[in-house]
Amino acid sequence: MKRNNSLSIRVKTTLFVFTTLGLLIGLIAAISFLSSLSRIETVENDRALEELDLVNRQLSNSLDDLGGTNSDWSWWDDSYDFVQDGNQEYIDGNLY
Repeated sequence: MKRNNSLSIRVKTTLFVFTTLGLLIGLIAAISFLSSLSRIETVENDRALEELDLVNRQLSNSLDDLGGTNSDWSWWDDSYDFVQDGNQEYIDGNLY
């Protein structure tokens, strides 16, 4: 009886199936990874835009508050000047 040193058909088939299965799993993993990266990037960009909008709104509110404070305090300059010089314009315009 002659022995064949090559692999049996059962071993070849098993190797083929597992190699194919491994390649398919690797391909699915690579596709999943790449699609996840694009989704993660989109989520990060959306989050960054939301945070920038929040910062913009907060700065706008702060500027509005400073404008109000500046307007309120600007009258103090007139009062200060009146205390220094007692001008009649301040009396006529502010004291009823």
